[in-house]
Amino acid sequence: MRGMLLIFVSLIFLSALTMFAVMNRRMRYSPDEIRSLEDFTRIETYSKYYAIAEENERVARETAKSL
Repeated sequence: MRGMLLIFVSLIFLSALTMFAVMNRRMRYSPDEIRSLEDFTRIETYSKYYAIAEENERVARETAKSL
């Protein structure tokens, strides 16, 4: 009787782990989706003002290097 209960609990636990492993594999982004999201890593995507600020910082860094 104890053995059956242990097997039953073990099967439930194993099925839960398997379910989470399968869900984890399905939740990964495809390479195409990742490429489409790369635009959002650049600040100029959000606003032209951010693009101007980024350009000003780049110019300031180059000017500081040349001094």
